[in-house]
Amino acid sequence: MSSMIIRGVFSNMPTALTEDGRSIDTERMGAHVNWVIESGVNGVSCLLGSGGFTYLTGDERYQVAEAVIKAASGRVPVLVGITGESTAETVELGRAVDGMGATALMVQPRSFLPLTTAEVLAHYEAVAKAVTGPIGIYNHPQTTGYAITDRDYAEIVRRTGAIVTKDGGPDLFNVPAVTDACRDLKMSYLSGAESLLFAAFLLGADGCCVAIASVFPKEVSDMYRKIQNGDVPGAKAVYLRMLPVLRAFKKISTPRAVKAAAELRGHSLGPQRAPVQDLNEADTALLKAAIAAVENQG
Repeated sequence: MSSMIIRGVFSNMPTALTEDGRSIDTERMGAHVNWVIESGVNGVSCLLGSGGFTYLTGDERYQVAEAVIKAASGRVPVLVGITGESTAETVELGRAVDGMGATALMVQPRSFLPLTTAEVLAHYEAVAKAVTGPIGIYNHPQTTGYAITDRDYAEIVRRTGAIVTKDGGPDLFNVPAVTDACRDLKMSYLSGAESLLFAAFLLGADGCCVAIASVFPKEVSDMYRKIQNGDVPGAKAVYLRMLPVLRAFKKISTPRAVKAAAELRGHSLGPQRAPVQDLNEADTALLKAAIAAVENQG
């Protein structure tokens, strides 16, 4: 598959739950996918960090993947997370959704015991051999304890043929380092850090995969397209307009903020899955004010 297919803005989808928080709300999940696509995003992802995959059962993750892929209906690429706490669990999850129509199955080197480089490479290689579809790399060292380096990226791609990464690391240096290391390997680089979007686009990221694009899909897409059309001042203006929400997401934490933000924008996705709790009054007020500041400038 050409890396050109995996470009642009991907909405990283929260997982919609019923009001009691006990079940996946596939209807609301599908409706939200349809809304972000109609709002102009280039792709969607699910079962990654802001999708709360660690709090879902295997059956629930299958339901989410099925609902998102069905709702996308071939209109845009779909990235589906399959990360488990072990290689065996990741393989099991991957095989469950393999052949369902995902563009790539996203794998994170997640482990209670932080992994060595040799273990990370072996993990990706084992998963790639176990599934028929392409895999992708999900780098988020803040939660895994392992930062995938540019050398690691190149070696993983050589061994597995990985076609895309969502790089959620906090280091902006990764953008030029990884894109340069994988320049001839046809791996797409999607930035996964909201606060770094504008800079990442300027430094050559192929796009982004972020939760804020599931709340402000038009604005993030507009920023990306302006960059692609050479309108850097226009893209910067969009980024600066979004700063209140970007700052609120960072303070509250994106996985906690995204569902509340969607609710405040008229797109209810249900409660958080325990042990994560819905926002308190202070954080809700902060987020509400930030969203109002962005909308009032629109």
